[in-house]
Formats: sequence, C-alpha cells, structure tokens
Amino acid sequence: MVKLIIGLKGSGKTKALVGLVCKAVDEDTGDVICIEKDRKLTYDIPYKARLIDAGSYDIGSYEFLKGFTGRMINTEVLGNAFEPEQPFENADGTPIRFDEDYFGNHRGVATVPGPFAEAEDAEKMLYVK
Repeated sequence: MVKLIIGLKGSGKTKALVGLVCKAVDEDTGDVICIEKDRKLTYDIPYKARLIDAGSYDIGSYEFLKGFTGRMINTEVLGNAFEPEQPFENADGTPIRFDEDYFGNHRGVATVPGPFAEAEDAEKMLYVK
C-alpha cells in the first residue's frame, strides 16, 4: 500500500507520517518503507522501517508522481473486501468510482496517485484555521 501525505508547511504532515510508520511497523506483516525529503526522521522512525532520503533521488515535488499514472479506481479494481467477501460499494449499493479529486475536479483517463487531479492543486489552500 502506498500513502501520500501532502499539505502546506506546518499542517502536521511529519507527525502524521511518523505515526503511520510506527503503526505499520507494529501491525503490518511486510516491509515498511518511509520516503522523506531528508534524513531528519532517522531517530523518529523505528529501526524496523527503512527510511529513504528522497533528496538523494531528486524527488522534489508533486511533479514526479506523473510517472506513476494508473487507471481509474472503482469497485471492480478494488475487488472484494477480505472479511465480508463483498465488493466495495457506496452505502446505497451503487459501485464506487473515484473519478473526482479532493476539490471535485474530474480525473482524466491517466490518473495521478493522491488526492489531486493536477499537480498545481497540491499548492492550493485545503482549509483555513
């Protein structure tokens, strides 16, 4: 599973990232890899997780995700949930189709992972305190 944490500076991304990595190390049964922009989290991330310095690979913006385009996610792609052995669907029983991003913009045929349809949307204000 891949999780992206995207937000404005000071919005709590680092704290959320450390919490998710710690939880994954404790609860999941696979390799846990944390990709961060530098090595500042060396002492915050459990030793069982692998910390990768994205700065060493010239990953600096949302733009690099364009190489990870994929297909539209829907009920068919998600398949059946493990425990109930039923398809993922809306509360009313209709199929799920993730064809809109966080702001309600339509996603094209080649979708970019994450909550935004376009890279420039990652710079927009998500909420005001």
